[in-house]
Amino acid sequence: MTGLGKNDGILCIGTCSRSFGCEKQLSETFARGIYIPLPDLSTRVCLIKHFMGEMGLGSVLNDQSFDTGVVARITEGFTAGQIQHVLTEVFSSSRRSRMIGHPVVPTEFVDHLADCGDHYDSEVAHLALLDKFKGPGAESGGKAKKGKAKKGKKGKKGKKK
Repeated sequence: MTGLGKNDGILCIGTCSRSFGCEKQLSETFARGIYIPLPDLSTRVCLIKHFMGEMGLGSVLNDQSFDTGVVARITEGFTAGQIQHVLTEVFSSSRRSRMIGHPVVPTEFVDHLADCGDHYDSEVAHLALLDKFKGPGAESGGKAKKGKAKKGKKGKKGKKK
């Protein structure tokens, strides 16, 4: 798994980016599911800066014309891996050689994001995962259970005149 080292002390049995699409028998095999949400705006800004730093693009980050916030906003709904892939595609070696005369603009990311594949609503994925791993009597999606409901007292009807 990307990002985990040999000495991190973490045992990962399986990962899935679309847990709500896996077979029911497979999801029943595991006692627990850990939901890791998609990165929010501030996390995406940090990820973009981190990945660009790893790529040796610190000079681009210091350039006033490059706005990581704009790139972070257009990457909403994408995973950290997808964002890293898009940055690698945009900042190809041929593009890096042209950066001095032609700075990178956010529109260059759009085509690469479109090629990145489906992205999905994190909340929908979370609710689907909750349905898969819910225990007996658990409710999902904030829906009330059907059955006996507490009934209020019936009020006295007013007299007809």
